[in-house]
Amino acid sequence: SLLDVGTGSGILSIAAALLGMKQVVGIDIDLQAVECAKKNAAVNAVAEQMLFESTPLHKLPGSFSTVVANILPQTLIDMKDDLIRHLAPSGYLILSGIIQERARDVIDAFRSELVFKKETQEEEWSCLMFKNKSLYIR
Repeated sequence: SLLDVGTGSGILSIAAALLGMKQVVGIDIDLQAVECAKKNAAVNAVAEQMLFESTPLHKLPGSFSTVVANILPQTLIDMKDDLIRHLAPSGYLILSGIIQERARDVIDAFRSELVFKKETQEEEWSCLMFKNKSLYIR
């Protein structure tokens, strides 16, 4: 299962569905983004296995094996507790949209509760992967 926080056009959600994720949820506070993601999912013939909505992260129920967010670094840090709360035991959190000079701030913010696994860099951008330390549902 995958949760895409700040789904925008839905590209990460759609890619996950095309790669075989059976349950995909994309949320965004922008209603136009939610509608755009729904249309893009339909065009890519994956709308049936996806849910796009504007429910705020802190109100969304459930946990997911993978949580992705392509959002500004400070917003990711501000959302840390809610992002982690939605992460299933041994699940992965993948954070992108991080300018390289801010990557260390994000790593430091999440490292106390998650295991930092990997940083991938492309040009001035970083993508960070963490794994949940927890073996039990929160």
